[in-house]
Amino acid sequence: MRIAARLGASGVPVALVVLLDPVSGAIVPSNVGRAVNLYVSGGLGTTVEAEAGSRGSVANMDFRGAGMDHMSIQAADSIHRQIIGYVHAAAGGAAAGREEASPSAAQAVHINHRHPHAGGAHREI
Repeated sequence: MRIAARLGASGVPVALVVLLDPVSGAIVPSNVGRAVNLYVSGGLGTTVEAEAGSRGSVANMDFRGAGMDHMSIQAADSIHRQIIGYVHAAAGGAAAGREEASPSAAQAVHINHRHPHAGGAHREI
């Protein structure tokens, strides 16, 4: 997140940030268009939130029920393919969110999307 925040301070937009099981709650800077957090609850991982006033989206995807832990989430081929799909979508190659629509691709037990609305508050979809 520090790099995205530094880019934001210089007025540079960031299309996509993907986090793998962050160990501390992070605030996604307002210059980030889309943040996808793949984490394992009940262990080291935690959710992230969008900065107040952000127009980007944040998706917290919990892999606790998929038999993953803090180390295995970063080594799983299925996670690698999912991340490649997000990058491809951010580059304009595939429909955004397509990877999340497929339970076999995500294998997540809980997906929580947050999109800001007026006033910088959030609502769950």
